Amino acid sequence: MSLFRKYYKNKNHATHRQQSNGEKTALGWLKDDEQKANILKTASYYLDIQNTILASLHDPVTQACKILKFDNGTLVIAVPSAAYAAKIRQLTPRISQLLMNQGLNVNEVRIRIQANLYQPEPQARAHTENRTILNQSALDAFDKLHKTLPEGEFSDTIARILKRRKT
Repeated sequence: MSLFRKYYKNKNHATHRQQSNGEKTALGWLKDDEQKANILKTASYYLDIQNTILASLHDPVTQACKILKFDNGTLVIAVPSAAYAAKIRQLTPRISQLLMNQGLNVNEVRIRIQANLYQPEPQARAHTENRTILNQSALDAFDKLHKTLPEGEFSDTIARILKRRKT
């Protein structure tokens, strides 16, 4: 079923208040009011568009993109930097064709740069994993190597490694 038909096929649907059946969750609260239900419907519609793009393009750049708006055939995509914007501009024909195949009439794709949109996963975890790689026998081997090396950069580097691992 196309994305367009999925959300807009039945104009005579029951109100969201009748559909929620008194749910005591955040989604139930959103569904209780027609205006909140429309916001929820629009947000899930945009998420479906975004997930369709992610699932079909398999491009790492699309992971950082967010759908901001789809109105009157204009799709607005937010990206974290100009580099992402350039790549998305290259993918625009594929995105348009993909969404047209889903039943959406896409006339234009606009791109907005929002600097704080994408935060990569912190690298601190990788640093702590490296600490556990050296066991006691490895430390002893580094200590033995350090004692046999002449003074210099390499010897200083080994000394720093040993100092870091012993504290």
